[in-house]
Amino acid sequence: MADGGRNWLPTGQFHVAPPESGHTEVAASEPRTTCAQADHRPRGPSQLGSLLPVPYTTVIDVLLLLSRDDRVLLARRHNTGYADGQWNLPSGKLEDGEDVVDAIIRETHEEIGIELDRDEVRFVSSIHYKAPEGHSRIGFVFTVERWNGEPANREPDKCSALGWFPLDQLPTDTVPYTAACVELFQRGEHFGLPGWEAATRPLMK
Repeated sequence: MADGGRNWLPTGQFHVAPPESGHTEVAASEPRTTCAQADHRPRGPSQLGSLLPVPYTTVIDVLLLLSRDDRVLLARRHNTGYADGQWNLPSGKLEDGEDVVDAIIRETHEEIGIELDRDEVRFVSSIHYKAPEGHSRIGFVFTVERWNGEPANREPDKCSALGWFPLDQLPTDTVPYTAACVELFQRGEHFGLPGWEAATRPLMK
């Protein structure tokens, strides 16, 4: 294709049109990229990342339902920025590199100071909870019949008190997420979708 008196070659070189003297000059040039070529050039991972949709992720919680004489242990949230002053189950988030049983053993020790034997941990239910604000999260609820030590507040910067409450008479200021977990436990149901409009009943027992 002619361009300003120069003939472009596929190799990226061009010939200068011969002057009247008959002398021909040849000069090298950077390869030219056409619009069609630009549209089909390979893209690196960093470029592809900006084009691909970001996959959905959600929080995975582990919650301990510790019961004694038909009472359940709850912790009053404090200075966390969410539901402060309300009661919830000892709980925390799954961390990278650990399974959910490792997570509940770790969180239990960090929050209330008792030691759990992995073989004693029993699954209660899984819950896909949708809060009134619209965000959702997935929780795995566990219980144990035996443990080592006596529950104590190990995180006073995040918890203002611990208390044992009747399973069927939780405090009015219990976090709804926790209340839903306790309700599943009492009904003997192993899966729940509280907060989702389509969830009229549990799918599994």
